[in-house]
Amino acid sequence: MLLLMSSAISNLKFPFHLKGHQLEAVDAWISSGLRGSIIYSSGTGKTEIAFECARRAADSISNNTEHSVSFSPGSSLDILFLVPRIVLITQNLKRLLNYGIPQEKIGEYFGERKEINEITISTYQSVIYNPGLIRKSKMLIFDEVHLASDSARVLSKIFDIAVEDPKKALLGLTATINEKHSKYNTIITVLPIVKKYMLKEAVKEGRLTKPVVIPLKVKLTEKEQDLYDTCSTKIKNISNRFKKYDATSMSLLLKKGGFVGGLARAWFLNVRKRRVLLSCAEDKISAVVNLIAKKHPKQRVMVFSETLDSINKLKTTLEVEGIRSMLIDSTTNSTDRQKILSSWVRISMLCYQFILLK
Repeated sequence: MLLLMSSAISNLKFPFHLKGHQLEAVDAWISSGLRGSIIYSSGTGKTEIAFECARRAADSISNNTEHSVSFSPGSSLDILFLVPRIVLITQNLKRLLNYGIPQEKIGEYFGERKEINEITISTYQSVIYNPGLIRKSKMLIFDEVHLASDSARVLSKIFDIAVEDPKKALLGLTATINEKHSKYNTIITVLPIVKKYMLKEAVKEGRLTKPVVIPLKVKLTEKEQDLYDTCSTKIKNISNRFKKYDATSMSLLLKKGGFVGGLARAWFLNVRKRRVLLSCAEDKISAVVNLIAKKHPKQRVMVFSETLDSINKLKTTLEVEGIRSMLIDSTTNSTDRQKILSSWVRISMLCYQFILLK
């Protein structure tokens, strides 16, 4: 009799019951031959769905079902969980431990830490330098799978390796993806969408609180308005001169150097000046501080901003008002980031720089 090694993910035990829509997503993925993407709004339990999919895939090995992934006699289900940021490695590790997975069965693969185990959590950037790890894994989970689009040429190469084995289990997770955009063709082809659960549905069923957006209009000071108009005029004049109106086109002119490159550089300089001006406007900063101090004095608040200049200015202004805040930006390492978030309950507010990817 052939005995198969028990997979670590088989130890998965949630301290709660998965919701009906989550189980439907798992069933849909299983029915699709252990391949596909699950499009679920943020906060609706995508990660738990992924873990349950992995457990069910491991069961397919034990039972040798028709959907069984490829395996060797006596093997277990080696899982590679890909995430976009290092901080998510730590978060998923803690979740797996809380759900009953032995720590010795989990590996963290990033930077100088190169632990490969039955369940390995890695960043996309780290795993592209170890294609053997992709090939060795019997199941790949792509968190934020939209980041591996065709426009991200290096990351999209992971799919080239993943599809070498037609029986490798593949699961994509994302909150949003434009199915009609050509840059997602590979993702949609390799990991067709098997289940959607969007924000509107989650709010309607009471899974998420309805988001409320309240615009608060402010005005530029006279000095700020003059500077804004000056920058806008310079941007317009340079754009009209070359008939180029976007950053991509201006970048090509920048590479030419000389007089043309100088004007392109001036274009970018004025665009940045205008952006910083808008994000750091005096009345805007004052309005935010007033909102926090008067309407939410004893509540935890998280503030997102596009520029680091504005978030630093806000932090300084809050300190003048006696309001303590902490800051997270792209330079904050994963350990410090986790400490700040964990201690959030003990501070009045948290400033978080949010960089828009456009």
